[in-house]
Amino acid sequence: MATGNYEFQSDFAKKYVALGREEGREEGREEGREEGRVEGLRNALRALLRQRDIEPEGAAAERITSTRDPVVLEQWILRAPTARTVGDLFED
Repeated sequence: MATGNYEFQSDFAKKYVALGREEGREEGREEGREEGRVEGLRNALRALLRQRDIEPEGAAAERITSTRDPVVLEQWILRAPTARTVGDLFED
């Protein structure tokens, strides 16, 4: 395994080190895309709630901010246009 400034000499080692780096980059890009999607859903939800003059506070705001499941966020977005309170989003 490479440590510090060591540079592999063999083509075999260089190839697999490069493959590992590319896999790591792709994983990072995928995580970034997913986090961006989730953040976009949160922003859409907040915008819909603002349009209805509903401002989540305290535990409700934290629940929205901490939710990472896009399916749950999409369900809340579908409920937001008819919600009278932020609690209406969370009812099952």
